[in-house]
Amino acid sequence: MGSDLPTDVPSLLDFLWGPEHGTGTRDRNRRNLRKNGGRLTGAPCGEEPPRVRKSRQSLAGVAGSVHHRPDAGLCPLTGGGEKGKTVLGGEKRGTQEGNIFLGQQWRRVPGSVDRGGHGVDTRPWAADPWAEVGEQQAAAQKTAGDRRPLPVDRAPGLKEKTLILLDVSTKNPVRTVNENFLSLQLDPSIIHDGWLDFLSSKRLVTLARGLSPAFLRFGGKRTDFLQFQNLRNPAKSRGGPGPDYYLKNYEDDIVRSDVALDKQKGCKIAQHPDVMLELQREKAAQMHLVLLKEQFSNTYSNLVLTARSLDKLYNFADCSGLHLIFALNALRRNPNNSWNSSSALSLLKYSASKKYNISWELGNEPNNYRTMRGRAVNGSQLGKDYIQLKSLLQPIRIYSRASLYGPNIGRPRKNVITLLDGFMKVAGNTVDAVTWQHCYIDGRVVKVMDFLKTRLLDTLSDQIRKIQKVVNTYTPGKKIWLEGVVTTSVGGTNNLSDSYAAGFLWLNTLGMLANRGIDVVIRHSFFDHGYNHLVDQNFNPLPNGM
Repeated sequence: MGSDLPTDVPSLLDFLWGPEHGTGTRDRNRRNLRKNGGRLTGAPCGEEPPRVRKSRQSLAGVAGSVHHRPDAGLCPLTGGGEKGKTVLGGEKRGTQEGNIFLGQQWRRVPGSVDRGGHGVDTRPWAADPWAEVGEQQAAAQKTAGDRRPLPVDRAPGLKEKTLILLDVSTKNPVRTVNENFLSLQLDPSIIHDGWLDFLSSKRLVTLARGLSPAFLRFGGKRTDFLQFQNLRNPAKSRGGPGPDYYLKNYEDDIVRSDVALDKQKGCKIAQHPDVMLELQREKAAQMHLVLLKEQFSNTYSNLVLTARSLDKLYNFADCSGLHLIFALNALRRNPNNSWNSSSALSLLKYSASKKYNISWELGNEPNNYRTMRGRAVNGSQLGKDYIQLKSLLQPIRIYSRASLYGPNIGRPRKNVITLLDGFMKVAGNTVDAVTWQHCYIDGRVVKVMDFLKTRLLDTLSDQIRKIQKVVNTYTPGKKIWLEGVVTTSVGGTNNLSDSYAAGFLWLNTLGMLANRGIDVVIRHSFFDHGYNHLVDQNFNPLPNGM
C-alpha cells in the first residue's frame, strides 16, 4: 500500500504539494529543505493540500503512524513545538514532531542527509500520545501487519545510534537538602606537618569560598591527642627555631607572615613566596612518613594547638564563608574514666574572648579507643560526657546556644551499633545531629576497578538503614550527618583515591545520601590528608571531587 510513496525528497515535495499549489510553494519548501539540512517544513496546520489528503491513507498504510485531525491537517504529534509549524520533519532534531513514522521507529525521509552530508541515524520512537485515530487509519494499520520499519540507506561504516531522551521534573523534588549539605573537613595533622600556617593563602581561601555555604569540621584521627595551649608565638616558646639555616629562615618567614597578618583588618590573606612554599613541601614530605608510621602502628603522639594556630584556623573558615565545627579531645580521662575537660575549658574561654562562632563535637570514632589507648568508653559514658560538655557551654554567653554534634562513630558494625544505642539512650536529646563516618575501601589493597564495583556502592545504603533504625528508636526525626567520608582508608592511595576514578564513589555518596534524607555530608579532607584530599599541596583542585 505504500508503494505509491516517492523515495526521494524532491519527488516527495511534488507528491505532497502538487501543481494546484503552484511552483512558488514547491520552491519555498525546497529552500526550507536546504535551510534545515534536509528537514521538510512548510504548511501550517489546517492548510492541508489535496494531495496530502489523498496520501494520508498511503502514509498510514506504510507506517500506521502519520496522524490526522480533520481540523488541523498534518500536525506535530507532540506539543513540544510551535503550533502549526511543521508538516514533515520537525524543527527540532531528536523530537517526535511531525516526522514520518515507520513502524516502531521514526526516520527522516529516505535519502535525506544531515548538514555534514551523512545518512541519518535510526532513533527510537515513543508511544503515540493521540488517542483519536480515524477509521481509515485503523484499517490501514491492520493491513500493515507487523509494521516493520522500512530499510534506510546509511553511509558505509556509519553505526546505528540510540538517542535517549531524559525528562526530569523539578516541580516535585524527592528531597530538599540542607544548604550546607556538601561540607568539608580538615585533619589536625596539618598542625604536625606545618600546613596550618598556610591556610591564609589567597588561592586556598578562594577555592574554599567556592564551596560555601558549608561546615568546616576540624577533626580526625588525631583529635583525641590534641591539647590546647594559650601561646602566641610557638617558635619563641621552643627556645628558637634551631641551628639549621634554612629552617631558621623558614621559621622567621612564618613569624614575619604572622606579624603582617595581624596588621590586617577583617579577613587576613597572605601571599607566600614560592621559596617558602617549596621549603614547606619538603618539610611536609618528611612529616608525612612520620604520620603514616603512626597510623599503621596505631600509636599517636600528642599535638599542641596554640592560640595562634586557632586564630589561623578560624580566620580561614571565616574568610571562606565556612562555619567551623571543632572536635575536642575526648581521650583525656580521669581515673574513674569520666572526661577530663580542663584543656577543653581553656579553649572554650579563649574562643569566647575572641567571639569566635564555633559549633562543637567531642571525640572521633570512640569505638576505636581501646585499640588506640587501651581504654574503652561505652555509649552511656560517652553520653554523660556530652552532657558534661553541654553544661560547660551553657554558662558561656556566646556558646549558650551553640550546636553540639556527635558521637561520630565509625562503620556501624555490631559493637558500634551497641555503642550508638547506649549513647542515644543518655544523650540523644543533647546533640543537634547524630554523626557517623564511612570508608569504602582498604587503601592498602585497593585496585582501580574496585571503584566501579556495585557491591561497594551499596555498602553505604545498608549503613544508612542501621543508623536510622537506632536514631528513630529514641529520637524520631533527629537529623543524621555522615562525617569524615573517605574513599580509601589509611590516608588514601596515590594516583587512585586522588584521581578521577574515585569520583564515582563520591557521586554515589552524594546522590544516595540526598535521596535517603541524610542532612549533611562532610568530605574528608579538603586539604592535606594523605591522598584523600580535594586540593593538593600546590593549591590545585584534584579530579576526585568531580
